[in-house]
Order: sequence, then C-alpha cells, then structure tokens
Amino acid sequence: MSLVSKTRVCSLAAVLIVLFFGGADLVYAQHSDHSSTQGSHTAVSAEPAAIEFNAERAFQVSQQAIGTKLSNHLFIDSTGEAVRFNDLLGRPVVISMIYTSCHHICPTLTSHLANVADVGRDAFGDEAFSVLTVGFDAPVDTPQQMAMFAAQRGIQQPHWRFVSADDETIAALSNELGFLFEASPRGFDHITQTTVVDGGGTIRNQVYGVNFDAPLLIEPLKHILRGEVFKRDTVEGWWRDIKLLCTVYDPTTGRYHFDYSLIVLVIMGFTSLLVVAIFIVRTWRSSRRLGLTS
Repeated sequence: MSLVSKTRVCSLAAVLIVLFFGGADLVYAQHSDHSSTQGSHTAVSAEPAAIEFNAERAFQVSQQAIGTKLSNHLFIDSTGEAVRFNDLLGRPVVISMIYTSCHHICPTLTSHLANVADVGRDAFGDEAFSVLTVGFDAPVDTPQQMAMFAAQRGIQQPHWRFVSADDETIAALSNELGFLFEASPRGFDHITQTTVVDGGGTIRNQVYGVNFDAPLLIEPLKHILRGEVFKRDTVEGWWRDIKLLCTVYDPTTGRYHFDYSLIVLVIMGFTSLLVVAIFIVRTWRSSRRLGLTS
C-alpha cells in the first residue's frame, strides 16, 4: 500500500471512530450528587428552568458551533493572573467547561482529559497544544476554587490553565462554543463536551463523553498540527512533518508511536522509481548505440 493510500485509510478510520464512538457516548450526563452535564446555555437561554434538558438540541447546537472563531475573552487563571484567549493562540487549544462543585462528572472528565493530553504531549511534544479548563459557575468558580480543583486532580501539565470569568464572559463563551447548561436541583445539567480549537482560534472539532477514546481528541490535534504553517524549508520543519504523518495510535498500549514502516514504504517506493528510471535510461542508451533510435 502506498503512503498516500495508507494515510487515506488512517484518516477514514479516524472518521469512522468519531462517528461510532461519538454518537454512543454522547452529550448528556445528569449528576445525582450536585454534578450534572447538560444544558441550555447560560444567561442567554429563554427556556424556563423547569423544562427538561434537551440532549438532542444540545448536540445540534454544539455541532453548529464548529467553524466559529472565538472572541478574545478575558479570564483570570488559578494564580490570579489575567489571561486573554488570544494569548493562547499560535497552537491548538483544547477547551473544557466544568464547575467545581461537581463531585463526579466534571472531575472524572478532567482526570480523563489529563490522561489523553499526556498521550498527546508524549506523541507531539509539550509545546504542541494548550488546554483551557473554564469554570462556568461564575459566582462559585473563583481562581481559588479552580486552583483547588486542579490540585485535587493532580494536574501540573505545561500549557494547561484553569480559569474563571464573569457571568457575561461565560455567557458569551458558552454561546460561541455551543455549550449548553442550565441550573437544576442537582447543580447543573450540561453537555459533556471537549472542544478543539485551531491555532487561529476557530473551533474545529467537538468531542463528547466522559471517557472518550484518545484518538477522538488527538487525531483532530494531529490534523491541525499538520496544517499549521511552519518552516518546511528546514530540516527541522520537514522532520516535524514526517513525524506527524508517521505517528500512529496503538490501541494495545493506548499510546501513539512513530511508525517506521511508513518511512520504509517511502524509501522502497523511491528506490523502485529510481531503479525503473535507471533501467529506462540504460535501455535508451543501448538502443542508440545499436542504431535502433534516431
């Protein structure tokens, strides 16, 4: 199989994984312990709080957000430092909306995201992408609460910020992300959504569920990284492109690794073309010497 064909097969497989698992472990999780995952988005929703959360609508709104360019929102991180969203750009950003008084879904999702992000950093490097965890319960999710939430999960990864924001910012951000949530007797009902944003600030993918498979998040990141502009006229630039192309997921280990077989296929293909070219040239020269060509 040629390199191009193998790449197309891998891409098709990734799409099928998204369609199969994304639909199965989808949108909505209710919390029985003051923690929920659903929604109707913040102060923008005109629906009465008594109306049951509509998971189908939440999914549709989430999907419609793909292609939206996020605004330069202002956040306060867990150290009290002001952070503008545009400060994070230049590399892909993974965004997760949580609330700190959640005792099950949000902590579980965040811990799982940490595991998947670790897999991605192991494959692409610590500098490859950022993660932004946003507390959407503005009155409660203070910088101190976000810091405690991160510490309880043991998260100390580079380029991962836990941030707070005011009600207006949360409403605007959730609207752009297509992230629906609403207050309920259990705390909040909201969609379990992890959003992948490219280096220019545009939403590229939505990943659903609490314990999603790693490729559902990492393959979109890999695709974005391959499309990002970087210097291909240098050895480092070409090597990065080759590494991204040849880094594949191994379901037996749950990690990504560099697939040397793809390099071998390229070398074999190039060698075959070279051999054919040499044969054609030698045949043509022999024919001329024998006077069989003009």
